[in-house]
Amino acid sequence: MKLMQPIIAIALTGPLLATTINHVESVDGELSGNNLAPTVLGTFGVGTSSVSGTIVDALAVTGATNVNVDVFTFEVAAGSLLSGISVSSFVSIDNVAFLALNDSASFPFDATALGNDPDQTQFIGGNLFGEVVGSNIIDIIGDGAIGTGFSGPLGEGNYTLYLQQLGGSSVDYTIEFDVTNVPEPSSAALLGLGAFAFLRRKR
Repeated sequence: MKLMQPIIAIALTGPLLATTINHVESVDGELSGNNLAPTVLGTFGVGTSSVSGTIVDALAVTGATNVNVDVFTFEVAAGSLLSGISVSSFVSIDNVAFLALNDSASFPFDATALGNDPDQTQFIGGNLFGEVVGSNIIDIIGDGAIGTGFSGPLGEGNYTLYLQQLGGSSVDYTIEFDVTNVPEPSSAALLGLGAFAFLRRKR
């Protein structure tokens, strides 16, 4: 008797090589302060990646030793979505820290240019982030008050996050990035398409 060989179907969805990334400035190195040359963090795969750092008084006088903005770029893996940006930790004596997001591998403005009414069509969104700990702020960043505006989730590709503190105190922060697979068509929809194709063949 001939034995039937088992048939195993493996569904491959989403990025295969991408993984989550966790960058901590005090351990992994200082993030760039150059808006045109951000720190490249790599590809964020499905799951939660995070970045922890410190920013200090971006508008201090030129030459001051305590000026520190953070700028980093990352890629959302192919076949996935950036579904959430959350502030999981924010430690400061005030809540006036600001972040902006661009859908490219750099950010067009530095702290001085941002203070001089820049062309906001050059980046997609921004907002203060000190009072939203524990919340998904992707739609707050993209609400259109600053930048061109967008609605989450965001698709695959390169993004740059720019962070600066507007006051004199320092800010220690952790920001998390939730990446999910692009949803597959529902089973009902697939069955409907299959029935439609069957009927077309019969005709």
